[in-house]
Amino acid sequence: MKTTTIFENGPSTQAVRIPTAYRLPTSSKEIWIEKVHNGLLIMPKSDSWDYSSE
Repeated sequence: MKTTTIFENGPSTQAVRIPTAYRLPTSSKEIWIEKVHNGLLIMPKSDSWDYSSE
């Protein structure tokens, strides 16, 4: 597990610096994001796993 930083990106937005080893494909312009317990699951929207129907 790696550590990274979170920062404010405007008055109501946060951003996370993704370490190189965890970068998403640059072809992915959108992502799926889901709150999981006290964390977040982030995956490229082009991924075949679609959690939106659960």
